[in-house]
Amino acid sequence: MKLAVMGDLHYHEIDEAIPGWAEARNDFYQTFLKHFFTTEADIHISLGDLTNYGYASELNEVYGIVKQYDTTFYHALGNHDLYAQTRKESARNFRTSPLPRCNYRAGGARIPRYGQGDGFQGLGRLD
Repeated sequence: MKLAVMGDLHYHEIDEAIPGWAEARNDFYQTFLKHFFTTEADIHISLGDLTNYGYASELNEVYGIVKQYDTTFYHALGNHDLYAQTRKESARNFRTSPLPRCNYRAGGARIPRYGQGDGFQGLGRLD
């Protein structure tokens, strides 16, 4: 089994005050994630800090990019993924994110949930 692993992507919101920032940010993340998801692997994994501050907008935007690729994807939450939201709020956003939930068949994008028995804790305890 081949694994492609990344950590600390820190996908962040656009700072409109900086000219050219939106284009530079989008070009960088689109290019990086294209290389990552076209790397031959059975599973692609983010070890945490997929987002920079954990805003729902960051999560939804980066998942919009991830969804373009037909791969199995696991995202373990890092500290930056939880700065702006509690674990419960993050769980709610996972359920409404552009990615399918983790109980989809292999080949679809997956988000690990607590207690799935697949070795990933994902959101951890929600209480």
